[in-house]
Amino acid sequence: MKPESIKSILHFYLQEKSCSDDIDGSFDFCDFGIMSGEAIAQCGGGFNDLYHMEADVPSSFHQYEEHYEPLDPEREAIAQGIGRQLRQLSIEFDSDHAEAIRNQLPTIGTKSIQFKERFVHVSPSCGSIKIPVILTGSSDEMAQIAWRTYDKTAKSDIHYIGSQGNINFTKGDVEKIIEIKIRNQEETDVCFAVELYHPQDTNIGHSNPVTVYIVDHSKLYDDEKQVVRNIFSSNNISISNVLACMRDKVTNNTFKAALQRLCSTADTIPQELYLGSELLRLTLPHARFSTLNNVLCDFFSYLPEMEDITELFG
Repeated sequence: MKPESIKSILHFYLQEKSCSDDIDGSFDFCDFGIMSGEAIAQCGGGFNDLYHMEADVPSSFHQYEEHYEPLDPEREAIAQGIGRQLRQLSIEFDSDHAEAIRNQLPTIGTKSIQFKERFVHVSPSCGSIKIPVILTGSSDEMAQIAWRTYDKTAKSDIHYIGSQGNINFTKGDVEKIIEIKIRNQEETDVCFAVELYHPQDTNIGHSNPVTVYIVDHSKLYDDEKQVVRNIFSSNNISISNVLACMRDKVTNNTFKAALQRLCSTADTIPQELYLGSELLRLTLPHARFSTLNNVLCDFFSYLPEMEDITELFG
């Protein structure tokens, strides 16, 4: 998707949120009470910082409004529709409970195959990545599933070797490994995905697909490295926890890591767009809009254009 399209969608999402906040007189941000003391401590505190981040959102949005450049009328209408749908999605999608819902344990006796993790970080010089696939439920019978890679911001045969295949679980098997070769390129902070499909004698579990991020953290400042570690080590994946981990250390690198961690929990492109837009909205008071917007545009550059996105909203 082109940067101007992403900016336009973001503009109308922020506008929708601003209007609803003005009407309600309050913010529909996630419930601070859900955050456990352990989660807050793990991210270095920041409860008061998080509260003030939310309180400053309206003024930041109005500053952004002054620099918005409209698209042509037809595309403006499409972007406005997507922004409105993202606003509706924010009501239906409880981000604080999303991870718990997605990773709920399968019904006892139900056999399913899924990835062990929803995301993986690798260095561009690692050579290859080994991705565990696990069988849950009964392992007394055979099961088979197909897998394939697909591009996001990383491109097949440039950043990694596109692959596909089948996994066969025989009696007693509970874990298999998919190995994908990574090409050593100077360009980093790109990602691709691996998905499971066409199950035979089994079901596909909740942890699918897995997103593989090719990153180089060696160039980060020490305080950025700590923030990134906190973001990816937190067990409670929610907007509130990710924001608490960033606190006042919002840079393009920490915001990028927050996007990666948060969007790895999404099951659909609309959910990714919502989580990314809401994260930016709530981070605005602590960083320049241009910085956050550029990171967001790069992150979602793999998406199809707006005309195709509208078909993904059910």
